[in-house]
Amino acid sequence: MSEQPRVQGSGAMRRIRVALAWASSAATLAFVVMFLTPLIIGGPGAHQGPLLAFLGAPAVFVITLGLALIWRRLALVTIVASLLFPAWYYVNMPPRDPLGSRLVPLNTEERALVQARRFPLRVAVERGKSYPIYRANLIDDLGKTGLFTSVTASDETDSADLIATVTGSYYGDKTGHSFSLRWPQQPERSVGIKLWYYASDGPFIYASRHRLLVDHLALEVVRQMDALGPAGQETSPAR
Repeated sequence: MSEQPRVQGSGAMRRIRVALAWASSAATLAFVVMFLTPLIIGGPGAHQGPLLAFLGAPAVFVITLGLALIWRRLALVTIVASLLFPAWYYVNMPPRDPLGSRLVPLNTEERALVQARRFPLRVAVERGKSYPIYRANLIDDLGKTGLFTSVTASDETDSADLIATVTGSYYGDKTGHSFSLRWPQQPERSVGIKLWYYASDGPFIYASRHRLLVDHLALEVVRQMDALGPAGQETSPAR
């Protein structure tokens, strides 16, 4: 009589161990497949695609564990689903926007214009009604242009020569900046800058594309600073 419960307990533990092994294997496979698929296939928003792996793998683990506890061969369902994920991703990938902005390297004239201009100004960046991350990204990219003496958050500086305010955001399939520039003592004088591109390239070349974004940002800032005119000017071109 005492042997039967022991045998049943041993069988239950073995069943749990097998189910955990199946769940771990399926979750590992799902993570690898979901992480690599956007990198290889690319497509709009592919630079953010691998994040899905960190959300999907735990879900696959839980589902596989439950199926394997019922009948271990049911775990094949999640494994097959993981292997079919690339096909699902490709079919559901958003189409390219034919009117979308595509970045190209600055030409010789544009690059010379950017390299010749520097502004001895301290820029304070306000986040407006946007999330802090968009201000942080703008601070980072404006700083990378090398056009200004300093670029910091508005709440981290006591004084500034120029105010940049985030007016919008691009995320997901699009990436870029939307903000305004104005003189602190003349808030009515303001110019707007909107610069984005359609993020249709895979993360492998995201860094190089982002470098192009910074180059184009520098060019647009130079142009808009000319439109804004010097501080203290009574009037400025209407924008």
